[in-house]
Amino acid sequence: MDVTKKIRLELKDVYQMLIAECRYGYTRNNHLMPWGAYDKVKRIIPVMYKADPEYAIYTIKQICDECISEQLTWRFYDGEDDENSNRFEAIKFIEWCLDYIHKNETDFCFKEDPWFPYNYDHFTQNVALDDEPRYNIYEIIGENRKLLSKEPLSENKYFDFIMDYIKSTTGTFRKETIKVNKDDYKDRKNHYIYHIIEPVKKDFYVEHI
Repeated sequence: MDVTKKIRLELKDVYQMLIAECRYGYTRNNHLMPWGAYDKVKRIIPVMYKADPEYAIYTIKQICDECISEQLTWRFYDGEDDENSNRFEAIKFIEWCLDYIHKNETDFCFKEDPWFPYNYDHFTQNVALDDEPRYNIYEIIGENRKLLSKEPLSENKYFDFIMDYIKSTTGTFRKETIKVNKDDYKDRKNHYIYHIIEPVKKDFYVEHI
C-alpha cells in the first residue's frame, strides 16, 4: 500500500537544514557530497517558494554566496578540479542558483538590475581560469611522450585538440588524474592521462605547466 506521510516544518527550520546540509557537503567533498546537498536544494527550494517566495529567495541567495566562498574559492582557488569533478559541480550549481533567482525574484521584488552575490567577482575569476593557456599535450608512445601542442592550451580547448588529433568528434575514454605537488598549497597541479578507448586506442598526457 502506497502511504504518503507529511510533516509540518517552520520555514526557519527548512532554511537552517539546507544551509547545514551544504556546509556539511563542503567538508566531505567526496563522490557523494556536496552533490547530494545540491540535489536536495534543487528539490526543496521550489517547494519552499510556493509557501513563501521571499524566504525561499533569501535562502537560495545565502546558499549561492556560501558555495562560492566555502567551496569554489576556498577549495578550488587555483581552478584545479578533483577526481570527483566537484569544482565542475559547484560551478553548475552556482549557475543554477543564479538562474533560479533571476527567474523568480521578480515575482515579488521589482528590481531594475538582477541580483548577484557580493563575491560574484570571485566566481567569474575562478571560471576564467579555464581559459588560461597552461597545458601541454603529449601523445604517449610506449615509455616516451611526443609533444603535440605547439603552444599551451586552456582547460576549455585541450580536449578538443585531442579529439581533432584523432580526427573524431566523439569517443570513449578514461581520465586518470595525477596530483603534482599536492601538499604545496601555492603550487599544486593536476596532470591528466586520457586513455582513449574508441574510436582508436591512444593515450595522451596533459601536463599543467
